[in-house]
This record gives sequence, structure tokens and C-alpha cells, in this order.
Amino acid sequence: MKMTKIAAAISFSLVAGTAMAAEPSVDVYGSLRLALTNDDSVGATSSENKFSRFGVKSSVDLGNGLTGLARFEYGLDSVQGANPTTRLAFIGIKGDFGTVTHGSQGAIYQKYVRGPYFSNASDSLRPFTSRQDGITQYATKGDNYTFMAAVQTEGKDGADIDSYSVGGDFNAGDLKIQAAAVFDNEGEDKGTLLGARAWYSIDAVKLSAFVDMASENFNTKTKNICGGESTTIVGAYASYKTGAHQFHGRVASNDCDDSGDLQSVKGEYVNYLSKNMRVWASVESLDTVRDEGEAKLISELGVRYDF
Repeated sequence: MKMTKIAAAISFSLVAGTAMAAEPSVDVYGSLRLALTNDDSVGATSSENKFSRFGVKSSVDLGNGLTGLARFEYGLDSVQGANPTTRLAFIGIKGDFGTVTHGSQGAIYQKYVRGPYFSNASDSLRPFTSRQDGITQYATKGDNYTFMAAVQTEGKDGADIDSYSVGGDFNAGDLKIQAAAVFDNEGEDKGTLLGARAWYSIDAVKLSAFVDMASENFNTKTKNICGGESTTIVGAYASYKTGAHQFHGRVASNDCDDSGDLQSVKGEYVNYLSKNMRVWASVESLDTVRDEGEAKLISELGVRYDF
């Protein structure tokens, strides 16, 4: 019912709008992220791209309190001759009712529960993709909360809706609570992924804890998480920042019902050279075999420049 009212409000406002809309604003942005990475299980150091990207976003005043939105973002590689890859491509409209968008967008689950803590924008134990195609998404916010809901209609596989997602957060002073859920609607097995994350700030210290729970028939997990098994991931994070210097770390454990556990411990130092540029050094101990205590050490020295 609420979505029907939103659609009616949009249609009425567009019909009643002025014939000549304002000129659109266009912003170009980018982020170049490169690192030297050493994996002791391989015994070599490599130069790696860490999710560099280039994008264009635009908005236009449609009148009657409505704003039109559009955004493209491409992933870039530092290798000669590499082709860009689509990260984001969506169009939408914003008003007093909230914001409605459609296209390739960031996943709600990633935004609220498992957004990256570290400079290289990746996480070794992550239960869901960071972006999704064919997403129709609704977002709204209040003084101390945000809420989002989405449906995915990507595949032409006989199912109108491939998945449903919801998420939100609530701020209470120094405490923030976030939660999200994904309901898989593809095929005969329709599993669920539930997650929550909390943040607490004490001056220069930030603390966070998270939990992810995927049912055994949730079939859209990332490749480093067990498929066909109930999966739980728990973790804790702490950060201390003074001036241009940040020290932070995360411990996490992935437990699969039959396959066993994987452990990850990661620490990172970041030096913010300016608002737009930073350098980082990180070390991670990551289990390579479940329940056998075998781990590899991944060291990284990177630089990031945003514009």
C-alpha cells in the first residue's frame, strides 16, 4: 500500500510539474587504490588493484519537490589494456516520500551489516555480494534512523522476484545499531541471510561487533563461505584515531555446520596525508584449511587517492 501511494505521488507530481526542468548538475569522481601484497603461502609479492573506480553522478530539479537522479560507476584496473567493469548503473527519483532507484546498485546487506572496515575495501569472511543487478530500491530516513527495502528482478528464470532485501539503522547518541536481511526467492530452495552490527564510540575509540547467519539453502553466498550448510560469522572490531593516524583491527570466525571453522585476524595502520590521500599497511592471518589451524599471512602496503 505504501509503495502504491509513493508511485501515485510521483506520477501526480510529474504531471503537474513545469514543462521546462532545470539544468542537471554533474559530478565526476574517482578513487585510485593500489597496493603491494605479499602472501606467504605463495611466497611472492605482487602489485594489485584494490577496487579502484571512476564514476559520474547527476541530479536535476524536476519541480514540485522532486529530484531526478542517475549514476554510473566503473571499476578500473591498473593493468595495461584492462577493460573497465560496471560497478553501479542506476536511475531514480527523490522527494518527500524518500528515494526510489532502479538498476545495478550496492547491496543493502553490505551497506548496513558488512561494509568494509579496511582501506582495501575487502573482507576475507563475507557472506554476501557487495553489489547486485536488477535492483529496485526504496530508501527513507528520519532524525535518528534510516530504512531501505529492495527487490531483485535480474534473471529471466521464470521467477519475477529473485530476492528481497531490507535493512536499517538506529542512532542513539554514541550507539548505532544496524540490521539487514536477504530472502532468496530463486529455485526451489528459498533460504535467508540475517545480520546485525553495532557501533559504539568513545572519543577517539570506535568499537564494533557483527553477526551473520545464513541458512543451509541460501544459495547466493560468496565463494569463500560454505555452500549447502548453515553458516554463522561473528566478529569484533576496534579503532583508535589520533590526528592523521589510525590504528584498527578485526577478529572474525566463520563456522559452517559440517566443514568446520575459519579464523581471520587483521590489523592495519593508516596515515591520512590529506583529505583525499592516505597510505596504509596491514597484516592478516587467515586460515587456509578449516579446523586444522593452518593459516597464511597476508601483508599489504597500499596508497589511495580520492578525487
